Amino acid sequence: MDLLQPVFEPPGETAERLPPVTRVEFRHPAYRASHVPLLALAAIDGAVDFDVALVACCIITATTDWERGRLAVESAADDGGGGGFQTVNRPADGMLRDEEYFFLIEGREPSDRYPVIPSFHHWRFPHGNLPSPWKDLRLPDFFCALDDMGAARIRDGSCRISGYTDGVQEAHLIPKAEEGWFKDNGMGRYSQPLRPSPINSFRNILILRQDLRYLFDCRRFTFVPKQSQDDTRLVIHVLNPGNSAQLAGLYHNRPLHAIRGLSVEFLFARFAWSIFTDEHMNFTWSIDKWAVLLWEPRESREYSTETIAGSHLPSVARLYGPFSRSESRSIGRKKRQVGSLYASSSRSESRSVGRKRRRVGDLNAPSSRSESRSIRPTNPRTRRIQTSGLNEGDDDSSGDDSSPDPQEFSRGRPLQRIWRPDNHGYMT
Repeated sequence: MDLLQPVFEPPGETAERLPPVTRVEFRHPAYRASHVPLLALAAIDGAVDFDVALVACCIITATTDWERGRLAVESAADDGGGGGFQTVNRPADGMLRDEEYFFLIEGREPSDRYPVIPSFHHWRFPHGNLPSPWKDLRLPDFFCALDDMGAARIRDGSCRISGYTDGVQEAHLIPKAEEGWFKDNGMGRYSQPLRPSPINSFRNILILRQDLRYLFDCRRFTFVPKQSQDDTRLVIHVLNPGNSAQLAGLYHNRPLHAIRGLSVEFLFARFAWSIFTDEHMNFTWSIDKWAVLLWEPRESREYSTETIAGSHLPSVARLYGPFSRSESRSIGRKKRQVGSLYASSSRSESRSVGRKRRRVGDLNAPSSRSESRSIRPTNPRTRRIQTSGLNEGDDDSSGDDSSPDPQEFSRGRPLQRIWRPDNHGYMT
């Protein structure tokens, strides 16, 4: 009797039928058409969710009076000379299908160069003031004598996306590396009271399969509330679909397994953190000058407005120091080639062990930019700049690493030594 089972079929028959992923641009009305867009989002199935786009634009412009934010398209002025804007209301299906929109703020003239926020570190959390549909999201509570990562495993039991129980890890919503931002914004109030390390509360952690946690930490997808008939549900939203259709085909708009005890505020902060990348905010690597809001965390604790060239924004993006070792990098000390959602990149890795230290990987992989609007997404680990506020050597992952050691070599008979890359990419 043949005990062998058939090989697994490749996943994603549905994925192969998806149309090519394009991008939708959201522009600042006061800047010329030659300026790079304010924001770019991947259009899965040829469209972008209206609520995701509007809230993202509000976040990066510090528009916390959410009702003042407007999406619009260009229209002819009353005199027929052009230059006007027509507000776009939320479509019946909630999807945006045009290639370009403008973000307007009620009470400001379109010619007003309202400032934008250059990085996650300069964004202030809007306590007690979440936008729709986030304020409508209701998650069941969870009670446990513990309040740590162990409690998250007890609560979830399996990956909240796939349902797998093997090869799972704890994934932070607000990454451990952002503990400085977490503390400065008073986010501990959404954890259990009197916690010595509130960022490690189970309210900030869910269980994911290891490969999905990696993609989550690379900001390839996030979680957002979306309206579904009679209620609002938490679903997966793919932000950067990658070089294959599998991620979007398998996971985009898919609800999670039962979610209990997570903080909606932490989920919202995670969404904002996922948006502050150069893949979406192209102005952070342009030569154009932008009016930006810079937060002063130490003395005045107020915003100031400055006009800075986009290419200089990385120098002011970081406010808070690192808290753990590198796993998924956002910013390098050296300049790297950066691109938008439709840039391509390659990374080669060569690992060798000897007396000399050798660099792992090629952080300066070549890239090219398509002239069309089709997207060939980047490798997020090799193309990030300062929009999250981290430096090379910092950890923008969940902070817990229970994965197997990547390299293990035998050194003599009685001793086994573990070889790992250090924070600068060298084998030590």
